[in-house]
Amino acid sequence: MQFITDNIVTYIYSRTTPYADIKHNIFPGESSNEIIIRPDPSPKRETEYMDETGESSLQFEIQCKADKDNQETARAQLETFIGILNMCPGFPLTDAEFLKCECVAMPSLVSYNEAGEYILSATFRILFN
Repeated sequence: MQFITDNIVTYIYSRTTPYADIKHNIFPGESSNEIIIRPDPSPKRETEYMDETGESSLQFEIQCKADKDNQETARAQLETFIGILNMCPGFPLTDAEFLKCECVAMPSLVSYNEAGEYILSATFRILFN
């Protein structure tokens, strides 16, 4: 599902400039202020209909890591991503047709580590066929 998250990142960059480059799957650990996008570990869900059409869904999350001084910046960044992606009119997907994207979990604190870094996350679901 890397191609879908690549398309989402491209769409985000066309609408805003994040405070850090958006990486895939894991924080590189280069800074206290980083952003990642990753599909949820569950498999994509596929639904087939009687008329031989169908749709698939995939949940993904965007996580923002920030130091203590930038915790609110990370939350604001997630709110910006929600505004861009939630019920957006559509963006091109590789080898799939976009249907809709929606936020299913608002920004929340995932963890706080001994280095004083906060990780906040928002979860989205994308429907496509």
